[in-house]
Amino acid sequence: MLLYENKNRDFYSKGGITVTGGEPLLQADFAKRIFELCHQNGINTCLDTSGIMFTEDKQSEAFSKIEKLMEVTDLVMLDIKHIDPQAHKDLTGHDNRDILAFARYLAEKNVPVWIRHVVVPGITDDPKQ
Repeated sequence: MLLYENKNRDFYSKGGITVTGGEPLLQADFAKRIFELCHQNGINTCLDTSGIMFTEDKQSEAFSKIEKLMEVTDLVMLDIKHIDPQAHKDLTGHDNRDILAFARYLAEKNVPVWIRHVVVPGITDDPKQ
């Protein structure tokens, strides 16, 4: 299936497609299908995620879906709100255990990652953390 008209080929061949959110891991099957079509058409793929949906339970359906999605993902932009577990929980209401586990998983799988961290004065800018 051709995803784009020939007049747009230069745009996609010098860039790619980014699936972002909300949280795209909630739609892992859909993102995987888009990325499969992109690869069939020579288009690079990028997933912009917080990683919050990652699970280390290798027997789970969620882990299986993420595994399949990573097979067709060229780059992950991983949004880490705060590296300190308690500060992350204070900021977001959730701990960062699964997010950091996802970062380790991506490293083990050799999936290229760009860590994204928003600097908010007084909240996420402490040089000691």
